[in-house]
Amino acid sequence: MPSAPSAKARDRVELADELAMVPISPRELLALLRVFTLPRPHQDADPARALRWSHWRRRHQHRAAACHRRWNNVTAVAIA
Repeated sequence: MPSAPSAKARDRVELADELAMVPISPRELLALLRVFTLPRPHQDADPARALRWSHWRRRHQHRAAACHRRWNNVTAVAIA
């Protein structure tokens, strides 16, 4: 019977999950290019905010995809 992972191993997995991101999409790249190269008039286009949002979005997408894969594995085992 496999033993539970240690706290140190869990921390490494959580750190790896935190650093992992999906690749930047063409639409997101276009949005970032607009913020950095063509700021719209009368709009606060803060480049730092745009980069934080992009980083958060890609990290969140990676985390969501991992959760979906994990859930699909759980349900596949339960059905089989």
